[in-house]
Amino acid sequence: MSEQVDTAKEEDSTAGPKVRRRRTKTKKKGGVTLTSAASHGGVVKSTRLVDKDTVSIGIDVTECGDDAEVDVLWGVYRASPDIWQYPKAIQSPDSCMDETMNAMSTRMTCKKGMHSVAFDVPAALAPLTFAYVLVIRSDNDRIITPAKGAYFTTQIGVEPGSAKRLGCMPFVKQHQSGATKDVGINFAVECQGCDYVSLVLVKSVQDDSEYAQQEIALDPHMNRTGSVWHCALPYSDDLVGYGWRVNGDLSWETNHRISPDRILLDPEASSVKFVDTSSSVESLSGFPVIETRQGEEKIALSGIDSTISKDTTSLANVNSTGYGILSVDTATFGHSMSEVKHPGTFMGIAEAAPYFASLGIAAIKMNLPYTVGGSQNRAVSFFAPDPSLASSSTDNVAAEFKSMADTLHAIGIKVIISLDLTFTAEGSDEDPRVISWRGLDYGNYYRENGVLNCGKPVLQEHIIRALRHWMLDLGVDGFEFMYAENMVQNMDDVVMDAPALPDALCHDPVLSRCMMIASPGNNQMLPRQGARGFPHWGRWMEAHGTCDSPVIHYFATPVSSMTPSVVEKCAQFMSGQADLFSSPHHSFPGNLATRRPMQYSISEIDGNAWTSTDSLISTAASAARAAMIADGVDSCLVTSDSLTRAILTTVIFSSGTPCIPQEAIHNDIDTFVGECLTCRPVLSNVLDGASHRSWHAADGTSHASWDAMNTHVIGRLLTNESGSMYIVLNPEYHPVDISLPPVPGTWHQIVDSYSGDVQPAGMPVATPTQTIAAKSVRVFTASATV
Repeated sequence: MSEQVDTAKEEDSTAGPKVRRRRTKTKKKGGVTLTSAASHGGVVKSTRLVDKDTVSIGIDVTECGDDAEVDVLWGVYRASPDIWQYPKAIQSPDSCMDETMNAMSTRMTCKKGMHSVAFDVPAALAPLTFAYVLVIRSDNDRIITPAKGAYFTTQIGVEPGSAKRLGCMPFVKQHQSGATKDVGINFAVECQGCDYVSLVLVKSVQDDSEYAQQEIALDPHMNRTGSVWHCALPYSDDLVGYGWRVNGDLSWETNHRISPDRILLDPEASSVKFVDTSSSVESLSGFPVIETRQGEEKIALSGIDSTISKDTTSLANVNSTGYGILSVDTATFGHSMSEVKHPGTFMGIAEAAPYFASLGIAAIKMNLPYTVGGSQNRAVSFFAPDPSLASSSTDNVAAEFKSMADTLHAIGIKVIISLDLTFTAEGSDEDPRVISWRGLDYGNYYRENGVLNCGKPVLQEHIIRALRHWMLDLGVDGFEFMYAENMVQNMDDVVMDAPALPDALCHDPVLSRCMMIASPGNNQMLPRQGARGFPHWGRWMEAHGTCDSPVIHYFATPVSSMTPSVVEKCAQFMSGQADLFSSPHHSFPGNLATRRPMQYSISEIDGNAWTSTDSLISTAASAARAAMIADGVDSCLVTSDSLTRAILTTVIFSSGTPCIPQEAIHNDIDTFVGECLTCRPVLSNVLDGASHRSWHAADGTSHASWDAMNTHVIGRLLTNESGSMYIVLNPEYHPVDISLPPVPGTWHQIVDSYSGDVQPAGMPVATPTQTIAAKSVRVFTASATV
């Protein structure tokens, strides 16, 4: 027997006889007591006794008079409160159908002034709701109903649940005796435009080869707190997933846009389960169909949250000895690596841990590891790791991700994930696809054009909860926000100097320990047209070079059409956007003016949504060879590998923190990158803290403007008290002789991108005149730098 206690107090203020209904905190062994004050001083008391096989519902009415004739009009429902059923297993012998009320009628017996009746409901019928009203036949068929709602209800196999945490959460309830425990699951969803909500469960039958749906209508009084609908159910081994069906405000004018004809994914479910469409379309009708990263169509269910160990290595405990970031796309990673047995999965990333360590990186940045859908990989759930990236069962994807993070942490590599807070897989109004928010409460999450409204408090709170989940439960150390300009607008599309979401993220007491990287796609859409970058409060890191790839364009642009602008943009990339990370601008508010360390500037050369970095470099190499043949120059001087080494050398030895794309590393490039990253920390003192910086032409002379240059060669000199560093870029189709500028000490060469030679200790230079090969980069240091 189980013991349950509910408390509440309600009063009817409508015209006519007053009906008071109150739940007392009366403890009754094995049940719950419900006491309600009825008209003329009458009191209705119901009890629910839960046994292993039976749930007994007792209804008592007092103070109605010994001669009163009182009937209970009752029925049970599960999926819809508008469709009552009358199982024979519940009917007593004297029950009969009341055709006028369309309900089963059972006469109450009277003893010493108390009218009573009891119903025994087989536990096997659960979950369901027992609904009833009272009719006093001797008082002109006066009907007694509760203050709120059309009838009294008693839930069987369903508990009120809690609104404390959204999504699906397992719980364990200890009995007072301490001897037994009930294991259950709490479900909760937020929906501000709903009048009716049903929980749709998916259960497996026939050894998981088929599925069946079970829909449970929630009581708007028992299962609702504010705008959160919630319930709790006993745990069941055959439960594999769930969704929500909602009904309410359908209008677009109010912007709720409720979709009652769809079963919606829970936006805060920490897992998503994919099911093949081939054999489950009919049994899972109503659930959304998602196109996965692999181009396959799958039926998507909100997964049942499994217990995840909370001993994930935290950011503070990761002792990173490497430098730089490697950008990784899980789905395409490891297919050509013999050491990776599970390519394209989180397990494959973990298997490549020794490879990452050999590169000498400090962190990997994983591209959109959460569940996505559609050809452009738009978000389906910001909470759930993508089941299409699991090595085996999609039920273990969260555990697999966590294991991967722990493996990387053990060798000192941090995990960063990227997010896209613009469009989701639900599309735009021109091409809508109802999956979750679009049918649940559109206006609290989207703008009119289908773009996520990061100015809405409801969405902001959701994002914060999602990031905390990735950090605390799954071991993530940082986050990159793609197209971050969408985060700086308020709910009315106004660009703000101090937008709420970036402010909340960098000052959140939990998330403030994480790396926060803003990666704008269009700086002109930032506050003050990007004059001081993304609003940062001195805490946000900022990526640049992700969309226009200035370094690739510098080496790929035909020499005949090379303009000072192309050269200048490459130089700005090399400086790490020094104008954004230098001294404060006192004319701007503090969130824009605060000084940031140069290491907060992230230098990326990722391709865009349509062209990969590898493709860009290959195209650039082909164009260079074609132009060289036209000019009568030996085209064998430039290969895709030599051009890749030149571009990566520029990125690694630019100011700020380099971010290398996985796809640019192939053949022997990984060894070259690892050697360069080994040299980079030694030069950080000069690169990121130089007291003197200057730009030089090929002859070693400094110049004041890019227009005054007589060559496209870029030379950058950085010096401080510890020494000097000089990096030279040659975009020409032929070798160029350069002169090293005079500095204290002796110049040493540490990197030649053309030959792939890297000398961490430095190779002394015999003469200040050096020949830089076509489409290549050389790096020199002097004095105590190496």
